[in-house]
Amino acid sequence: MNSCVVSVGEEKSVLSANTNMGNLWAQDALQQSRRLSAIAQTRLSTGSKLNYAADDAAGTSLSSKITASIIGTKRGIQNAADAIGALDTIDTAYASINDMLIRMKELSLQSANGTYNSTDRLLMDVERAALLTEINSIADSSKFNSRLLLDGTFKDVIAQIGPSATENIEIDIEKIEGVALGKYWELGFDNNDFSETTPVTTSGTTVSVPGWTIELSQVALGPDDSGGAGGISRTIGGFATPTDPTPYPTSPSGQVSRGDDYAPTTQGTYSYGFVDGAMRLFSQGLRVNGGDVTHGPYIISDNSVSLSAGDSVQFNWKAANGGDAYDVYAYLLETTTGATIELLDDTARNTNWTPVDVTVSTAGDYKFVFVSGTFDETFGTVSGASLYIDDVAVTSASGPEVVVEYINVLDVDSANTAVEIIDIAMEQVATHRAYVGALTNRLSSAINYSTTAVTQQEIANGRILDADYAFEMASLAKSKILQNAATNMVYKAKKSKDLLLYLIE
Repeated sequence: MNSCVVSVGEEKSVLSANTNMGNLWAQDALQQSRRLSAIAQTRLSTGSKLNYAADDAAGTSLSSKITASIIGTKRGIQNAADAIGALDTIDTAYASINDMLIRMKELSLQSANGTYNSTDRLLMDVERAALLTEINSIADSSKFNSRLLLDGTFKDVIAQIGPSATENIEIDIEKIEGVALGKYWELGFDNNDFSETTPVTTSGTTVSVPGWTIELSQVALGPDDSGGAGGISRTIGGFATPTDPTPYPTSPSGQVSRGDDYAPTTQGTYSYGFVDGAMRLFSQGLRVNGGDVTHGPYIISDNSVSLSAGDSVQFNWKAANGGDAYDVYAYLLETTTGATIELLDDTARNTNWTPVDVTVSTAGDYKFVFVSGTFDETFGTVSGASLYIDDVAVTSASGPEVVVEYINVLDVDSANTAVEIIDIAMEQVATHRAYVGALTNRLSSAINYSTTAVTQQEIANGRILDADYAFEMASLAKSKILQNAATNMVYKAKKSKDLLLYLIE
């Protein structure tokens, strides 16, 4: 007899020798309580509720990302602090150089006083030379982590201040030694290669870009020979335009243009653009009477540059036709008298990049003017062309005498010149220091923000990771009670089979 059925009311229970259901249920409960106990003990031991990916797959992924961001941000904070250290070193060097320039100026002013003789001035110049040597020494030896800072090589340096590749600040430190301080022309002319093109502002046909103003309309060169038929603007920069030395170009077939005195029958468009750091001025879609020249648009520099006789100006240019020929003109405009110095006058179909170098014959304050234009060489009805300008520069005929490296105080005139050059050098150093100070403040702000960001991220990560000790202790106590109860029930379930022995006796 293997089993029997005991009936108690409506409930029936099978007494089985093969399967001890009570024991099985008790063992299952015991295993579950042990599992809960192990989880609670692990969390209490590690302080984290995410010890395995299985604990919370989504939470583990999120926590990993936050942890990576925290580590990256902390590294960025340290990087920013290192960059501030380099900038502080640079600022200290600038301060020392400025102090020496002040002393050099004092010596120059002293030498300019007529009460001193040549021997006195020679002694003053000895000290000036010693100060210059120290300026160059600082420029050549100032380092941070073995990197030279003031020799012109500390440029395009990236300070990585955050966890992503785009969170960085670029540092550019100019060369600061004697041969780089005091150049007159650098203070009067900016944006020589049209690389800084923002912001751009437009008002009607006038466009302003850094350092320059563009007029997107037709302009004529020289007096009106049409008897007033053209009605075209003939002023640039507040002065009458110069006369074109070649106002009536000729076509290959011998036809002679009637010049630029007439407006197109259909104006078309006058426009500009930036191409690889160059300025492009162009016109297109102009409908003209056969053979006309149409000048425009043009560009003029905003600030004048003081030039002496013998100084030179340089630029690169090229032009391209839009179906016919180009007719371009460029000149220097003296801002007081309106006098002009021709820089370029050319009419052709196409040309490659060509350098221009013109020596200034008369001293003055000059602006640059470049005029694009087109010649209807085919004597049809449609014309247009482009003028490209790049690398506008000025070179002083004074050569090395315009920098601190080559000044002296051996006579009154030299001392007075030295005062002027040192003033420029001090202004340059002040500008450099302002740049360094602005970068330092920006990096400090980045550190403050990143520190707060790290705090918030660590708090958020803690909410995901940190174990709740009160909850886990309660869970551990509960699991211990259940383990004890389940262990006792396993024992009792085994004892329950003793009834079968009595039944089979």
